[in-house]
Amino acid sequence: MQKILNMFLLAIPELANVGALLFLFLFLFAVLGVFLFAEVRLQSNLDSHANFQHFGIALLTLFRITT
Repeated sequence: MQKILNMFLLAIPELANVGALLFLFLFLFAVLGVFLFAEVRLQSNLDSHANFQHFGIALLTLFRITT
């Protein structure tokens, strides 16, 4: 168990780099999605919880898609 914990502690900086890169991609695609799709009308699959009308909701929508 100690070896697993040590390896996890050694891997944290690399995980932070991957997380930062993922956040950068999500940020760029959220900005692009708001720029391109902000005027799309809401429909059955594109509702108030998943759309690109505002940056925060767009970022959460992209996070939902990636998970």
